[in-house]
Amino acid sequence: MSTADQMIASSICQPEKSTEVRRSSRFGKHVNMVWRNLVARFQVNRLTDLDDRMLADIGIVRQDVLKALNVGLLDDPAQQLIKAAEVHATTRFARKTA
Repeated sequence: MSTADQMIASSICQPEKSTEVRRSSRFGKHVNMVWRNLVARFQVNRLTDLDDRMLADIGIVRQDVLKALNVGLLDDPAQQLIKAAEVHATTRFARKTA
């Protein structure tokens, strides 16, 4: 029996192992995502120590920081701040029509 035949036969005989590996892989990805979001939450929380002028220098306001800290564990608070900064940047120099 060739090596390819042996690999095919072994994968056919043990399908649960690949399913188990996929489940653990998905679980690991979720744990990793929650961990990254917690780290980002700690970093965003440090922004609350800055005064309003410093926050304005990076393109956000205090309300944006507080709103970003209110998202769930599965959402990245840093991404919320990036979106808020983009909104402020696009509306900052927009002409106001009467």
